[in-house]
Amino acid sequence: MLKEEITVYPGDTLITECIYNSAHKDSVVFGGTATTEEMCESFFLYYPKFNMTFCDSTPNVHHTVNFAGVQNFVFDESFNVHPIAPEHMVNMSFEDAMEAVPWTREKGRDFSEFLLNSTFYSYCQATPQSNVDINALQGYDLPFPRGTRLPAEDICSLIATPTPDPDDGPGPAGGSTALQAHRAAGYVLLTYLVVLVLTVWTE
Repeated sequence: MLKEEITVYPGDTLITECIYNSAHKDSVVFGGTATTEEMCESFFLYYPKFNMTFCDSTPNVHHTVNFAGVQNFVFDESFNVHPIAPEHMVNMSFEDAMEAVPWTREKGRDFSEFLLNSTFYSYCQATPQSNVDINALQGYDLPFPRGTRLPAEDICSLIATPTPDPDDGPGPAGGSTALQAHRAAGYVLLTYLVVLVLTVWTE
């Protein structure tokens, strides 16, 4: 959740990063739109409205199956992958090829890095009332977007670094919302105690 609303300008890129852990699985987890498959979704509230329905992206399937050892393949009418080279992978399905990989934790990291340095497809859809050129948003060989990864802020922790006051001089930026609220409560309590002491003293 963003702390403040932001303005998105033409040419800006929004990146969502999802981290999956299937170490407890004894079979390959495939990505897709089915409830039995893995996916990464982002929902944005935005204005002004421009009648976009959704945008999808998927890793380059040529690179994906190449990691599994497929040298060449064809699509059928349902866009299912059918390897045709090398010979020992003929008649395998996409799922068969990926499950034939001798997966280990290290192999999983290699595959993740392989996809990050690969390309991906993107596809968007809009309503008939939209004035957005969805064709300009489609791509078939796009590099994976890069950005600056910011450290995640633990808003539930009271030991995070507080946001420094301008008069405190140079210091670490950022801070915990929970800690700021904790400090504010401390200031209120201190002020109350000072007022109480002064009241008793004046009596």
